Amino acid sequence: MTGALDQLIHTTRTCAGQSGKGAAVHTPGEIRGQAALWPGTARLMSRNLSAVVHSMHYEAPPSGRMAARGIVLSGAGSSHHVGMSLEPFLRKRLQVEARAVASTDIVLDPSVTCLRDHPYLVVLFARSGDSPESLGTIDSVRAVCPDARFLAITCNEHGGLATAARDGEFDGTVSAVVLDERTNDKGLAMTSSFTNMVVAGQALGFAEDIHAYLSNIDLLAAAGERAVTELAGSVKDIADRPFERALFLGSGALYGVARESALKLQEMTDGVVVTQSETFLGVRHGPEAVVNEETLVVCFVSGDGHRRRYELDLMNEVHAKQPQALKLAVAPKAPRDLADVVDVCIELAPTGPFVHDDLRPPVDAVIGQLIALFKSVNLGMEPDNPSKRGMISRVVEGVTYYPPAGRNSRYACT
Repeated sequence: MTGALDQLIHTTRTCAGQSGKGAAVHTPGEIRGQAALWPGTARLMSRNLSAVVHSMHYEAPPSGRMAARGIVLSGAGSSHHVGMSLEPFLRKRLQVEARAVASTDIVLDPSVTCLRDHPYLVVLFARSGDSPESLGTIDSVRAVCPDARFLAITCNEHGGLATAARDGEFDGTVSAVVLDERTNDKGLAMTSSFTNMVVAGQALGFAEDIHAYLSNIDLLAAAGERAVTELAGSVKDIADRPFERALFLGSGALYGVARESALKLQEMTDGVVVTQSETFLGVRHGPEAVVNEETLVVCFVSGDGHRRRYELDLMNEVHAKQPQALKLAVAPKAPRDLADVVDVCIELAPTGPFVHDDLRPPVDAVIGQLIALFKSVNLGMEPDNPSKRGMISRVVEGVTYYPPAGRNSRYACT
C-alpha cells in the first residue's frame, strides 16, 4: 500500500507534468529522501574530522594557535535551530562549553558571545552559505578573537562560505564540509538540509570514535525511513483536521526540534497557522495561554523516565484545562499513560532499540516537517513557495552587514 507522502509526491509530479508547473514539486521529495542521505553525511564527516580534533585538543597545533576553549554553534533561522538541537549533546559528549548562538546576534555584538582573545571553534551551519550574516559572523568574531577557527557545514559548494574556505580567505582559518548536493533543498523551507546538518553536527561529538556514531546512524536512518513511509498517513490525518494555532513542546535537544517544527509550520502555511514553541516546564510561565480549542499541541516526549515524569504532568494539565485541543505525542515507544491525554501517539521505534534523546532530532524533525507539508497542502498552498506576499524567501534578502566599529572589511555587503 502506497503511503500518504508517496501518494502526494506522485500526485504533484503528475499535475506538474500536465500543467508544466507544480506547487509542490521539490519539498515532498526532499522530505521523503532525506533519511537515506544521513549515513552518507556521517561517513563524509568521518573523513573530515581530524582537523577539528586537532583544533579542539592540542595546545600547540602547527598553526601556533591555542586550542579552542569553547565551541560556538552558529546559524540563522533553521540553521540556528540546528545548533540548538546539538548544544546539549555536544556539551555532554565533549565536556566543553558549547553554545548555540544565532549569527544574527553575533554580528550585532560579537563580544557578548566571545570573550576577547579567547580561542573558539565556531561551527557555522548554512544551507546556501550566501546570507550576509554567514561571512559577517566570521569577520565579527575575528574582530574580538583573532585566534578563532571556523568550520562551515553547508549544502552549497558554490556558496560564500564554501568559497571562502576553498580560497583560503580569513587567513586560512576557515575550513568547510560541503554536504551532498541533494541536501541543498530547492524548496523554500529547509528540510533535508536541516536534518543532514544536524547529523553532521552530531558526528562532531564522535570525532574520536566515529564508528560508534555510524552504528547509531543506522538506527536513525531506519526510524527516519519509517517516518516518511509508515507514519506519514497518521501525520496527514492530524494535519487535515482544523486548527488555527500550534504549540510545539520539547526538552533538551528536542527543544531545538520544537523550535524548528514551529517555524516549518508557520513558513509552509504562510502564517495562516500561528505557532509557538517552548519547553515542557517553561510553557506554564505564560506561553500556555496560546492553547484553546483551535490549537494543535505537539509533544516531543522524552525516552528518559525521569524527564518524562515532568512532561506527562504537563500533558495531563493541558488535557484537563483544554480537552478540546488536538494533541499529538511523538515518542520512541508510547507509554501506556499517554493514551488518555493525547489524541494520537506516533511511535518512532515501537520495536527494538533506539537512540538517546540527544540523537533523536533528525527523526523528530521529520515529523514536524510532515505536519507542515500536509497542512500546507490541506490549506491549498504551495509548499515549495508558500509566501505569496513575498514576506520570506529561500535565501534571506535585504540585510546589510556593517563591520564592527573601527574595522574595515570587504565583507560589508548586502
